[in-house]
Amino acid sequence: MVERVAHVNRIKGLLFSQGITDYEPVYKNRRQRLEELRTGDGNTLPRHMKAQISRELDRLELVINQIKIIEDERDTLIAAQTADSTKPEACAGHDAA
Repeated sequence: MVERVAHVNRIKGLLFSQGITDYEPVYKNRRQRLEELRTGDGNTLPRHMKAQISRELDRLELVINQIKIIEDERDTLIAAQTADSTKPEACAGHDAA
């Protein structure tokens, strides 16, 4: 999560230097929105700035995908543990008390 926040802050900082404050890098339409952005004075983003932000979006998307994989694995493990704990043989030992 810390790495995701760092990438988001870096992107927002780069855009803020161009007068852009209404861009959310975590939204799914981030690439489309990047193409539509205009600087504070109405110009398109400089090519080098757009390329730098695009590379940063690549890194952010990698982190987002990694987080999703980890969350999916966690959810699968929790579901398996929940299913195991509700089996009759798992509960049978508790009745003896």
